[in-house]
Amino acid sequence: MRTWWNKNTVLTLLLALVALAIVVRITPPYVPKVVELTLVKNKEAIRRIDQEREVDFQRTLWVDRLDLSRKNQLRHTKLGQIGYADNFFVDIDHPFEVLVPGEYRFLIGSDDGFIAKVDGREICRFNRDRGYRKQSCRARLDEGEHRFELTYFQGGGHAGLTVEYRLKDGTQAYFFGEDSELMRF
Repeated sequence: MRTWWNKNTVLTLLLALVALAIVVRITPPYVPKVVELTLVKNKEAIRRIDQEREVDFQRTLWVDRLDLSRKNQLRHTKLGQIGYADNFFVDIDHPFEVLVPGEYRFLIGSDDGFIAKVDGREICRFNRDRGYRKQSCRARLDEGEHRFELTYFQGGGHAGLTVEYRLKDGTQAYFFGEDSELMRF
């Protein structure tokens, strides 16, 4: 009786496993394209959110949600490091649909400054450099289409950016970009 396990079969299986491991390793991570980020590297040090920009270069990337604070870096759970080491802006201009009208809280966590707007109206800001903190920003939203704009800057050192939303009296918060019974992206 012949067995199908011989040296050639074992070698073929090992080579197939190695080839599969290589393909998995070189395949870039993927997340659904929900929120577009424009990253702008500045030539000069950034001290304030409203500082005039001296653009060195920029690039665009997509994330599934605004949860970009890991290991004191602007970092996504699947995509890894986002941004540059220091002195860059992140611009977001994204539509969303409110399904439940009401008074909303946007919890914006940032390690350095930001300006947040809904439908062109500023809802909050932090102008200077700081360690990561969350700030609650209010907006009364009717049912229907709206526009969220955020400009964030990273001056130097640690980095991080998160945006969550919830109803004023609600306990459940969602990251911006996550569909819920309250909003759709």
